Order: sequence, then structure tokens, then C-alpha cells
Amino acid sequence: MINSLNLSILNKRNVYNNFNNSQTNRSNNQTPCLHTLKSDTISFGRNKSVMDTQAIKEKEQLASGKAKLQAYATDLLKNELQLQPDQPLKITADKNYLPVIEILQEQAYKMGSGRVVIDIKDPIIDKLNEKYGQTPDTEWKEIRDKELEENNAASVEFNKENSPYKAAGLTDLEAKAVVNENKINIPADVAKKLALDPKDVLEGMLSLKKGQPLAIGAEREHEPNVYKLAEYALKIGSGPVEVTFTEPGNKIERNFIRYAPKKLLTTIPEYQLAKVEKGYKMNTAKLWLDGEDPNSLEGINQKRVSKYKQTRSKAFKPIRDKYDNTYPWTILYAPTTMSAVSAYPKIKDPIKALAAAAKDAPEILRKGKFGEHAHELERRAKVVNDLDLKEIHFYSASVNPKTNKRDTDLYIGLSPKAKFMSAYETTTDGQKFVANVPTEEVFNSPDKTKTHGVVTSTMPLALHGNIIEGIQMEFKDGKAVKVTADKNEKIIQDHIKTDEGAAMLGEVALVASSPIYKVSERKGGIFNTTLLDENAVCHIAVGDSFTSCIPGYNALKDEKEKEALKAESKINDSAIHTDFMIGGPDVIVEGIKKNGEKIIIIKDDKFQI
Repeated sequence: MINSLNLSILNKRNVYNNFNNSQTNRSNNQTPCLHTLKSDTISFGRNKSVMDTQAIKEKEQLASGKAKLQAYATDLLKNELQLQPDQPLKITADKNYLPVIEILQEQAYKMGSGRVVIDIKDPIIDKLNEKYGQTPDTEWKEIRDKELEENNAASVEFNKENSPYKAAGLTDLEAKAVVNENKINIPADVAKKLALDPKDVLEGMLSLKKGQPLAIGAEREHEPNVYKLAEYALKIGSGPVEVTFTEPGNKIERNFIRYAPKKLLTTIPEYQLAKVEKGYKMNTAKLWLDGEDPNSLEGINQKRVSKYKQTRSKAFKPIRDKYDNTYPWTILYAPTTMSAVSAYPKIKDPIKALAAAAKDAPEILRKGKFGEHAHELERRAKVVNDLDLKEIHFYSASVNPKTNKRDTDLYIGLSPKAKFMSAYETTTDGQKFVANVPTEEVFNSPDKTKTHGVVTSTMPLALHGNIIEGIQMEFKDGKAVKVTADKNEKIIQDHIKTDEGAAMLGEVALVASSPIYKVSERKGGIFNTTLLDENAVCHIAVGDSFTSCIPGYNALKDEKEKEALKAESKINDSAIHTDFMIGGPDVIVEGIKKNGEKIIIIKDDKFQI
């Protein structure tokens, strides 16, 4: 199961690496911004030579416009703002000025500036909140601005009266080319297939209550769905709605990790911590539309990526733990061109890949049958719990001819207190929600000290904006003592060094006969998103466990009693929670009862019980 702490907030419990603090994580210091998507851009009757000539002109205008902006940004930072080493910079902007913001951010970091804080306005969300009489929390902004003032931050604001495009001398056509560079035009028929039902999402999955604030994390391509969701939430009486968009290419986060001074990678501003904690205090419901680019951080120095991700995980963990199980959250599959291109490798055109994803989505999400399916998963969890197991054994049905050994031969000892759970979870005050959609798993928090043997991943893992292939881990006394991978090995090796619990298991999940696996086989490739791939086959997770698997834990009010029950349950504690896939048709799952009896639970990708 994806842990909300890994979606940071929204990172995918890895899609928020932490949904719980994704509002500050996914685009460093960025608040929401807007680019309106055109619903249909199909043209007819244009001569090919005319089109080619037009395309050449547009490329020339784009190149010329970007060159002018580069020169303008350098002059602005050096001469007008006179930005000094370690001096913070605040950029406030209208939605249309994202291209120059990204250039300014990169240039400032290359000059050795302090933190670049980006405040981009979202007029649609602002107007919706105002229309329904809701005011988002701004206390964290006051802390931020005070922090910037104390550090003598430079600042600049862009708007119609102070347009960087005019200041840089761009023609109207050059400005248009620059603004349109990263816009994705989704054909109307594809957009229609991708449309979400706000009632189904907000009431059926998230169980949003009246007066409850809502935080939405999404990719820029999700705009049409996001604004429908926001308005519906406000119409039914939610609290204020806040939206965080990740821009195409995730350039703001890339720039920060690649160019910011090293000390900024290992520090978290107080206002970011304050923002996350205030969200928990207000019992904010969290929704993440999962369609991120799995290769968004590819090519960046992985030491810097690891420092940044580990710093955030550790900094926000105490806050997450404090409010564990108190708020509802849902991570929902919503494909984009970026995720579809990776998931459908045989289709090179992004729009066609997205169309294929839209066609497969109803099957993946079990549309029209989700409720029935969720209840079947609850029944399945009860059946597994009734077996009274002490251990689960995963092993390859065949022997690897190169090593003459099984690729997977892993024993996982179960917690004496924790139980298997399924789709529906419940907050401490009784608010029921579905954490992951789709969901095909029944999952548990194992005994962190009782895993031993070797396990090999059967699918690649999307982690820290990179794809890791061929993971193999050897466990002794609960801890991964040897970790290798065929691709991006250093990333996973560094990841399990985040803290003491990062090399131990926090989850074991059983999956079989999943439509997601069938779709993967049919299209000739995996999805490269943990949300889908973990629900295709059995998986385990290194890192944090789920206290929600411990009966009676949520009812406890005293923190000492909670800690005592966690210790008695022997479940793991960590700043990370990272799932990777170990199941499939060649993997057999065997249950070992407390009386020593063995029973096959899954074989040939089918439940046997």
C-alpha cells in the first residue's frame, strides 16, 4: 500500500515522498499556478509546406524569446536587484510568467543565492474560495515573509503592469511561443474519457465532511478535473480548497536540487513545517491525482537527490506521526501524457499514449464495480486473518539456471498484534476513506525483526524521479544486509540508509488476479508508477509500518499507551515507506500457521483460499 508519507504531498505510502507534505514538497516553495488547457486543437485543410514553414517560424520565435529572457534575467539579478551570495529571493507572479520564473530561479541559484521562494497565484481557486466564503490559512505565509525579511531577501513581482516579456523586449509572437512551449493540448474526446466524477471521488472515496479543508495535489494536465473537484467540494460545504500543481518537466524542483547551495538541500524552512502542521491540525482531507513523470529527476546527481529527499522525510516525520490516522487521504490514478509515455512504451506519440491510458483506465479502476470489489477485499482480508498465520513465505516456482537458486526465497514473520487490512480505512474520529484507488491488495505490518532470506523484484520501481530495475535484497534478522540492482543501484542503496528502520520491512501485501497485471501484459510494459504496479502483484515495503493495522490503536488517546502498543506489536518505524513488487505468476505465496501447518495462499497469480 502506498503510504501517504511518501506522496509528500502530495511521494506514492510513496505518491505524496510525502502526500502529507506534498503541498510544499513537489515544487520547492511553490504555491499554485495556472495555465488554461485548450480542449481541442485539431486543424483541417492546411498545406503541409505551410505547416512546416509555420513550425520553423514558431521555433525561431521560441529560441529568440528565450534568449532575450535569459539576458533579461541576468541583468535583473545582477544590476537591478543586485542579488548577493546567500541572499534569498522571493518571486511573486501571475500565472503566465512561469517561463521567466524558472529562468530566474536557475540563474539565481547558479549565482549562489539563498533560497528562491516562488509564489504563483491561482485566480480560479482564489475566486472559488471567495465565492463560497472560504479563506485558506495564510499563517504560514506570514511566517515565510517574516523569515525572508529577517534574511534581507530580494523580491520581484510580475504582472500586467510589470511584464517581464515587455521588459525583455519580446514581441507578442515571441511571448506567445514562450508561454505555449509547455502547454499540453488534450483532444476533447480524450479529455472526456479522463473526466472524473467529483461526487464519486470526494464523497465515495475521500468521504469529505462539511467544513473540512481540502488539499489537492496534481499535475498541470489535471487542471480541468481539479477545478471541477474544487468547485464541487465547496458547493457541498467543504472548508477552503488549496491546490498545488506540478508543472510539465517539474523544472522548479529540478532547478532546486541541481543548482541550489548544498546547505539548502539539508534544511527545511520553518514556514514549510508550520504549513504542514497547520494542515494536520485543521484535519485537512488530502487528494492526490497520480500522473507524475517517473523520470522527472533523471540525470541529476543522485547524492543531491538523496540528501534532499531524506532531509524532507526526516523533517516531516515527527509531524506526520503526531497526527497519524487523524485525516482522510486518497491517491487516485489519473494518467497524463508524461505518465502514459512511460507506461505505454510502444506508443511514441504522447497524445496517443494518453488516449490508450484513458481507454484502459475504467478496467484498471474497476469502474462500476469498485464498491463490490472493495467488499470482496475486506472478505479476503478476513479469510487470511482467520488462518492464524505466524509467517508468510514467498518463493519462486522455478530455479534460476545461472545461479541454480530461487530468485526469491523470503520468509516474513508477522506481528503478534497487527492484522491484514484492505481498501477501506478509518480515521480516529470514524471518517471512512479509500487510501489508494485502484486497490487490489490486502496488506499487513509485519514483525520488523523476523524477515530472512532473499527477494528479487519482479517489476521496476519508480523512485526519486528515476526508474530502478532488478532490485535484490538479502535479509537477516529483519534487516536488509545486502542490496543490489541492475539499474540505478546507488539510489536504492542510499534510500535504505535514510534511518535505522529504512532497511527493515514495514509492509507485506497480497495481490492476485489483478486487472492491472492483465493490462500490463496486454500493452507490453509496466506502468512505472507505484500506485498501479503495487496493485498488479504482491509487494513488500521497506520503511514505516501502518499503525492502522493494529486493532484498537486508533482508539487510544494517550501517547505512551500508543508507543507501548507499537513496541508490543514489533512493527517498524521509519521516515520512508517504499513499496516494490515481488509477485507474479512465477511466485508462490505460502502461509505458515502458528501450529506449523503450511497452506498455499497464492499460486499462478490466483488466490487458493
